[in-house]
Amino acid sequence: MKTHLRRRGIRPLVVALLVATAVALPIASGATPTRASGTLQLRATFRDALYENACPPGAPRSSNTECFTVTGHGLVPGLGKATVTWMLIADVSSGLSCEHFAFTTIVVEVAGKGKIEASLTDPKTHCWPRPPAVYGPFEGTITRGFGRYAGASGNLRVTENITNEVGGAGDAVESWVGTLAVPGLEFDLFPPTVRGAHKRTVRVLEAKRVRVRYTVTAKDAEDGLVHASCTPRSGSLFKRGRTTVRCSATDASGNTAKAAFVVTVTR
Repeated sequence: MKTHLRRRGIRPLVVALLVATAVALPIASGATPTRASGTLQLRATFRDALYENACPPGAPRSSNTECFTVTGHGLVPGLGKATVTWMLIADVSSGLSCEHFAFTTIVVEVAGKGKIEASLTDPKTHCWPRPPAVYGPFEGTITRGFGRYAGASGNLRVTENITNEVGGAGDAVESWVGTLAVPGLEFDLFPPTVRGAHKRTVRVLEAKRVRVRYTVTAKDAEDGLVHASCTPRSGSLFKRGRTTVRCSATDASGNTAKAAFVVTVTR
């Protein structure tokens, strides 16, 4: 990247949009289900791609201004599968070691439900430490919503972590932390219930490994049956001794339940 970013050794963005949360995500089947009516404490993490792009209308038109598109996808507990898109605008004037960033509107689209828009400001001056580097927190405001999120409002704080980039492009991780309010909307925070994650013992005579099959299912109060995945998966070869199988299931609102059990192979 022929930019101030690269000249300072800064690598692609990992944006941590931290949306302060008091809601603990369930990590095992049997966790107490919860709901949030009207206001949701959010924690959202996205896996992003970052690349240099043409600056948007209204951005400073200068050889010292460079713009980077950030696009990502992830699961937002209480919302579901979502994508995020926005641009970072940077002044890369020669010799400028400290600066404020500018941003376009952040757009989060939740599959099949609607979208949420937010704006950011950068109150802190950043002076380009060598990676790994953390930028922020940036102050943010949820400005509006569409579809199911019409009337959305709220606030957020954003932190950026820089990892690596090559030629103006790279990967990033982005997380929101803050509060989302939508009048009259009840957010689903029920995790699925995982069944069948029970320990098992398999006896073999001479073989060092044996194929073990099991059935693990998951059911959600809103979505009914949902897919449960396990590692190692059913039908895998298990060696002698104890192996932990870890399973998870996620519903359409991004709530995940996890369970684990032990498979013991003995003579």
